[in-house]
Formats: sequence, C-alpha cells, structure tokens
Amino acid sequence: MDRAGVQPTRVGSLPPQLAALNRLYLNVCELTVRAALEQRRDLVYQAALSIPTRRPRCPSTRSSRVCDELIDAHGDLIPAGIRGG
Repeated sequence: MDRAGVQPTRVGSLPPQLAALNRLYLNVCELTVRAALEQRRDLVYQAALSIPTRRPRCPSTRSSRVCDELIDAHGDLIPAGIRGG
C-alpha cells in the first residue's frame, strides 16, 4: 500500500498444491454466493457441507441444524427465499 492506496503485487503462478487448497475454499464461496443470488436454502447447506475443515468435527445433520439456527438468528438479513425453507 502506498499513497495511491492498495496496489496489486504479481507473484506468478501458484504451485499446484496451493491452487488446489484455494479451490476448496473458493467452492464454498461460490456456493454461498449462488445461494444468496438464487435464494436457495439447499445451496446454503451444500456450502456448509463443502467447508474442508468441517468434516472431522461436524456431521452433516448437525451442519444443517447449525445453518437453520443461523438463518433464523439473522432474520431479515437473509434473503426471503432462504428464510422460507
């Protein structure tokens, strides 16, 4: 960052293993954005189930329950199509 603000820094191609790790998290982000744009609760669940670090600690039924609780807790901040279940 300088007086002109944030400036990009070119670093070249990512090593394949780093690109693969980034892709895991980008999948979650893409599903989350699609869920919001398409107002689809099922995509919220898919995004939560796709979080790479979730699997060992949180079974799928618990993930869905947590999603439901978070959607309810955030009320009108969540798109109506997702809130409707």
